[in-house]
Amino acid sequence: MACGVLRTTSGRCEDTLALCDEMVPVALRNVEERPEALGWIAAAQMLATYVRGDLQVAEALGDAVEALIADTPDPTLRAGSLMSRGLVQADRGRLATALRLLRQAAALHELDNRRGYQSWCFAITAKVHAERGELDAARDALAAARRHLWPGGQVFAGDLQVAAMWVAGLAGDRRELERALADGLAWAGAEGMTSVEIGLRHEAVRLGQPPRSHASAMALLARDEQSPWGRAQAAHVVALAADDGAALAEAGGRFAALGVHLHAAEAYAQAAAAHRRAGATGPAIAARRAGEGQLARCEEADTPALRADDQVGGLTGRELDVAALAAAGRSNQEVAEALGISIRTAETHLQRAFAKLGVHRRRELAAIFGTDPREGSPNPG
Repeated sequence: MACGVLRTTSGRCEDTLALCDEMVPVALRNVEERPEALGWIAAAQMLATYVRGDLQVAEALGDAVEALIADTPDPTLRAGSLMSRGLVQADRGRLATALRLLRQAAALHELDNRRGYQSWCFAITAKVHAERGELDAARDALAAARRHLWPGGQVFAGDLQVAAMWVAGLAGDRRELERALADGLAWAGAEGMTSVEIGLRHEAVRLGQPPRSHASAMALLARDEQSPWGRAQAAHVVALAADDGAALAEAGGRFAALGVHLHAAEAYAQAAAAHRRAGATGPAIAARRAGEGQLARCEEADTPALRADDQVGGLTGRELDVAALAAAGRSNQEVAEALGISIRTAETHLQRAFAKLGVHRRRELAAIFGTDPREGSPNPG
């Protein structure tokens, strides 16, 4: 178990999984003398699977463990199972489900916290509240995490720093965000926890820190990182730093394939914004639609990165698509054909966009979107 934690947090989750496979037969041969061994191996396997980004597998493992311990009288064991399941649900974007599981875990930790996991539980809860835009609840959970922190720190100290970053970011306190990040990076670096460092840097960028200040470090860390999730996080930051819409959409696809739906939705929103800045309206629309599909798999998420494509305030998604195509010089008929809607519907959406933006001509619309309409394109109305 100790070797597994060390390997997993230092970028070697695949090595941990191989070690678990090697140790299961040993545990089975000694099950009468060491009945707890299989449980510890399963815990190491679940951590490695989670860090690897196989969230569907991690979810299935969590459900299996929960079924096995359903009748146990040990509140700490039950709480740990609920907490790990809540963590997986949170990273899949199912924030309401995650909070339900985490609240159950917190209640059991009040009965028995002999392993010190209560602080970890509250730290995860704080981040989930922040991802829902609930600043007061996030602050309360972070305060509880700090009250219950064991002296000397724990492996989950990185999650405490992440929670502090999210609370600071939501409150607009950039100095506190930077302080929490610096503390987390110093701790992860001293412990050699490269996977934790990747996660800390990615969370900072999700909260709006300049990606260029992290891109080089992320690219370097990704070279030896065995986790596809970790490599996807690094690629996401590098793509953001380059303002590369295609690379951001690719990062969204990588997150989606892993089942990290909230990260995928954010990457697609950023891809759409990057494409719009480059005047690539078609790819921008495709990225936005892909992001909407990923966001539909989430629950009540409201993060800064999801608003990356809200360049034109007040427009609905369809109004934004129509206005972007019109700004690029498309006629109403061309807009309708591109989006698979009627000309009348295209005209209606465009007129609403004009009214909301206070403009009257396509050239004024093009100035907002930073595009050049074709000469001779007809104006509406």
